[in-house]
Amino acid sequence: MQLISFGCGLDAVTSDEIREILHAKGKIYTQIKIDEIANLGAVKIRIRSLLAALTEEEMP
Repeated sequence: MQLISFGCGLDAVTSDEIREILHAKGKIYTQIKIDEIANLGAVKIRIRSLLAALTEEEMP
């Protein structure tokens, strides 16, 4: 999971690189923009979805 502030500049470069590295390794990438968190409910849903995907990935 990557927490970013704006999604531009350095965030854009690192996000693309991290996404490519994780994709090449068969890993899940999740990004949360912390400057846009007005509703914590949306963040909780995103984190729960990530955890569910990781749990599903671990099961044979």
